[in-house]
Amino acid sequence: MRKHQSEQDTEPPESERIYRHWVEIRDLQTGVVRELALRALVKIPLTKVPLPREDVLELQDDTTTLEAQNLQDLANQLRTRYPDGLYERTLHNERDREAEKQRQKAFNSLIDLLAEYVVRDGCDR
Repeated sequence: MRKHQSEQDTEPPESERIYRHWVEIRDLQTGVVRELALRALVKIPLTKVPLPREDVLELQDDTTTLEAQNLQDLANQLRTRYPDGLYERTLHNERDREAEKQRQKAFNSLIDLLAEYVVRDGCDR
C-alpha cells in the first residue's frame, strides 16, 4: 500500500478548505443563546427537460427549515422570526480541519481501491 501525504506536509488550497457555518440567536431578555447550523445546498432537478441548478442556504430552526436564496434573504427571514430589540442574530464560521482530514482520508482510500482494482484487472488479462 502506498503512503499518502500527511496533512501536516501541505495546507489545502482555499478552494478545498471546509468551513462550518452557523447562526447564533441570542434572546436579549433571557440571555439564552442558540446555535443554528447553516448549510449551503445545490438543488439539481432530475427531469427530462433540463432545468438550471439552484443554490440555496438552509437553516434548521427547531421544527422549521428556513430556505433562502442568499444571505440577505436569510437575514430578512431571521429578522422577521427574531425581531430586532428582542433578539441578536450573528453569523459565524470556522474552518473544519477534522472534516478536511476525513475527506482526505476518504479520497486516499478511494485511490487505494482504484489502484488495487487496476493492478488486479491488469494481472487478469
